[in-house]
Amino acid sequence: MIDFLEGTLVDKHATGIVVALNGMGFAVSMAAGDIAQLPSLGQSVKVYTYLHVRADALTLSGFLSRAQRACFERLLAVSGIGAKVALTVLSAYSPAELSDIVAQENLAALQKIPGIGKKSASRLMLELKGSLSSFADDESVGDIGTSSGITYAQSALMSMGFTEREAALALKDAPRDVDEAHVLQYALKRLGSS
Repeated sequence: MIDFLEGTLVDKHATGIVVALNGMGFAVSMAAGDIAQLPSLGQSVKVYTYLHVRADALTLSGFLSRAQRACFERLLAVSGIGAKVALTVLSAYSPAELSDIVAQENLAALQKIPGIGKKSASRLMLELKGSLSSFADDESVGDIGTSSGITYAQSALMSMGFTEREAALALKDAPRDVDEAHVLQYALKRLGSS
C-alpha cells in the first residue's frame, strides 16, 4: 500500500488533486472539504492515501489525516459503498460527525448526502453501528500544515514520543512564516500548557 504522498501540489479540481513527486504526477481523489484546506498550487503537500484496486483500474484516494483514511476504509466495508460514495460521505461529514450521526441513528442526516437514499442510509446505519466509536472524540484534526517547518516539527514531536494526534493538536494554528525551530518551540509550549 502507498501510505502517503509528499510532493508538490500541481493541480486541484472539484474531486481531486495531482501531486508531483520524483518526476511523476499522482492523481488523487479527495473529499471536497479536504481539497479546500490544501495550500496553493506549487506548494508542498502531504496526503495519506488508500490504493483502491479494481479489475479495470487502480485509483488513489487521499486524506489529510490517518483518522479520515481509517473512516474511509470502514465505509468501504459497507456493502454497496464504493470509493466514490465513501468520499462523498466524508465530504459531507467529518469522522467524528459521522460517528455522532450513527450513534444517534439520524437517518435524515445520512439521506442529505448526495447519492444516499433511504435504503443506503439504513444500510450505513446498520453496518456502521458501533464501529465508529473510535472517531467520536476525534476533532478531525486534519491537515496541520505542509510547510517544511510544520513537517519538521511534526516529525520531531513524533520522534520525542508524542502521538500523531498530539503533534497535530500542538501544531494547530502554528505560524507558517517562521523557521523550523520556532515552529517546534511553538508546539512544545502548547504541549507544556495543556
